[in-house]
Amino acid sequence: MQENIHDSGIYEISVNGRSPIRIKNMITNAGLAAMAKAAAGLGSMRIKYLAIGSSSTAVSASQIKLVAETARFPVAAGSSSGAVATTVFNILSGEGIGQIEELGIFVGDDATNEADSGTLLSRVLWSHDKSSSEEITITRTDTFGRA
Repeated sequence: MQENIHDSGIYEISVNGRSPIRIKNMITNAGLAAMAKAAAGLGSMRIKYLAIGSSSTAVSASQIKLVAETARFPVAAGSSSGAVATTVFNILSGEGIGQIEELGIFVGDDATNEADSGTLLSRVLWSHDKSSSEEITITRTDTFGRA
């Protein structure tokens, strides 16, 4: 019997506590390679940062970083239940002010608060002009299953 395993990722973005919008993500080629390394005990898949950027360039599986990263935010909370993992990030008032066009999740031991560090697991486009009074909560849910 042959099994196909898949990861379905969703970003839920809520501004000032309003109902969230949902965006399906693309796992990058680098993200898939990091999963394989982690399965072999050769690396870490720990989600560490959400990055925001100002480029609306189309999402591509071959991307290894955001096109124009402007800020990073560490994981605020994480949990798992069965085959579902949830990671929460907060962009507080006064942070990340300006035009946001792209979001990316960075994993790995080499992911730091420095731009372009770590492995880009996934990237999505979301256009929003963030004001200094807004707070944004971004929840990423990964559901692992059999295809």
